Amino acid sequence: MPTLTKQSQTFRILRSFEEKEWQDFKDYFKSPFFFKPRGKEAVLPDVLDALYEYYMVFAKKDANGEVLNPNDNYLWEKLRQDGGADPRIINNWLSNLDRHLDIFFRYQWMKEDNSLEKGIWTLKYLHRRGLEDEFTHKYYVNKLKKFENKFHAAKEKSSSHWYHRFILEMEKSVVFKLEDNFKRGEYIKEGLKHLEFFYLHEKLKYIGLFIDRSKIVDANIEDLNLPAFLPYLEHLKPLIWNESPLFRLYYYLLMGLTEDDGNVHYEQLQKEFFEVALKIPLHERNNIRELIFNFLIRQINLGKSEYKRILYTFYVELLKRDFLLVQGKLGYAIYRNVVAIALDIGEWDWTKEFIEKYEKKLTPFHRAEDIYAYCQALLYVYRKEPDYATAISWLNKMTSKFIFFEIWRRTLLIICYYDTQESLTLPVEAEINNFKEYLRNKELKERILPYQNFARFISRILKTATFNKNKGKYIRLKKEIEEAKWIVHREWLLKKLEERGI
Repeated sequence: MPTLTKQSQTFRILRSFEEKEWQDFKDYFKSPFFFKPRGKEAVLPDVLDALYEYYMVFAKKDANGEVLNPNDNYLWEKLRQDGGADPRIINNWLSNLDRHLDIFFRYQWMKEDNSLEKGIWTLKYLHRRGLEDEFTHKYYVNKLKKFENKFHAAKEKSSSHWYHRFILEMEKSVVFKLEDNFKRGEYIKEGLKHLEFFYLHEKLKYIGLFIDRSKIVDANIEDLNLPAFLPYLEHLKPLIWNESPLFRLYYYLLMGLTEDDGNVHYEQLQKEFFEVALKIPLHERNNIRELIFNFLIRQINLGKSEYKRILYTFYVELLKRDFLLVQGKLGYAIYRNVVAIALDIGEWDWTKEFIEKYEKKLTPFHRAEDIYAYCQALLYVYRKEPDYATAISWLNKMTSKFIFFEIWRRTLLIICYYDTQESLTLPVEAEINNFKEYLRNKELKERILPYQNFARFISRILKTATFNKNKGKYIRLKKEIEEAKWIVHREWLLKKLEERGI
């Protein structure tokens, strides 16, 4: 007698089903998604009943609390009895269940997900099954009309919104093609307009993302063919400007990246972001948020210290609206960034409250303790009267070997050692040399440049006991620190250089 494969993914999934999931799976076999087939698969609903009895009825406990779980031979006998088939083809039935499970889970997802886009793909799936069946055709037509009304009332209009409007119009042109040829042409024309909007959204978005990224990696943007795209953009802009808040946000982004007065466009981007944030999809909201971060950080790296307050204010507003939380959780990197910028502008009391308030919301859980300890160390370093001993004790509590935790920890440790020792020898020099060696072995390219520059400049400061502020060595080093594109703790370095000047 054949034996069921215990490692089968299908059986693992079925074994995990609750009573309601079994009922939903049975309902799927009665839905338009499953047209009862001819031949071998015609008995699949009966096979499912046998599996249900095997996994659910016999999984129940008897009066003594023992699970009624028959051996696999019982199931094979049951399948042969209900399906009238020999074991040779039973395996085919069971393997087909895997395919139907895939469809079933999509079906469940579409039932639970109310987004219009999922509904359109549902219709396309049904269309591929054929429209000769009167019941299915009626169902299909009613859904088309329903989705059309929902699309017009949609609050969120992502780029995919326009693509699915295009799909909807094309579907209408097929379903209603025999009713009115003129009407069919109108459907196609309307569909092409939405396709144009989709293309414009995607092109605008990804050009902006690429140029934004190019400012980090110095990538060549000449092959983007902007001179040809920008007139096309301006030509379509009036048609979509009031229709799509997402278009307006990415438009401000591109203008901010390409025009000389780009800062004005970024100011408008930040302003309108909060006005329309709830009208765009969550993933797009997060994307725009990160692009605004990038701009503000670039300005800070260029030495424009006034942008620190702007970035802090942006963080505060995002926190008020819960736009930094994902399912009630706050990412450790954002947590650390908020703490760093708030302390940099002297918001010590606010930062202390923030650290405690969001400690229990940190994610992922296995990094929460380390990032909390690091932020506590930052807190004590940036006090009006720094407590370096307490800061070092917090840094010593960090146990994770995650590379950026280690980079952050070592950088702050260098600052603590430098500011607490009387003679500028060990341990700070040893710590700096170890840090340089650590960074040298990491293949992180531009991501570690700010820390490499920090280590390089503090080493150069240490090599000279005193600097003559009127001589070239001091002036050159100060200028290099001020103009470094990527660097952390720039102001601390300038302060240390100033302290050694005479």
